[in-house]
Amino acid sequence: MSGTAALKNAIKLKLRRDNQLDYEPSEIIASAGAKQAEANVINALFDEGDEVIIPTPAWVSFAAMVSLSGAVPKFVPCPEATGFLLEPDTLRRAITPRTKGIILNSPSNPTGAVYGAEQLSAIAKVLVDADLWVMSDDVYEHIVYEGLAPHIFHLEPRLKSKGIIFNSLSKPTR
Repeated sequence: MSGTAALKNAIKLKLRRDNQLDYEPSEIIASAGAKQAEANVINALFDEGDEVIIPTPAWVSFAAMVSLSGAVPKFVPCPEATGFLLEPDTLRRAITPRTKGIILNSPSNPTGAVYGAEQLSAIAKVLVDADLWVMSDDVYEHIVYEGLAPHIFHLEPRLKSKGIIFNSLSKPTR
């Protein structure tokens, strides 16, 4: 059960309109909720001992979902001095042979930090080289002051092949 054709087509149109991303309905799955979808994907992708990078501060459930899968949450601090944003050099230093994925959240819950296009492009370069799974939690994408938050898969389309977008109908939209 991946959603009705009408729902998947509506999601396809939304991704194109808001994120400049092209997906086919066969690449879209509608589920009972973003949190459950994230937990399912994390359990499917990662094995015991794999590392999943979580830029912090972060939504508390990210670490729990990674731990429940048997993988290890690897917390990478993003201090207030950087606007609570992950810096490319910090990301590069955090990646080890055991690192298999990263969870990105922009706008961030809990900080509200939003990555700009330049910042995301620099992070994307590191992620392309590392060949990690990139989980983009976009649940708060419409909670920004101006325009729309840029999407890392739009800025670096090569990430899309190992990228997963999570979103929800439960948060405010425009």
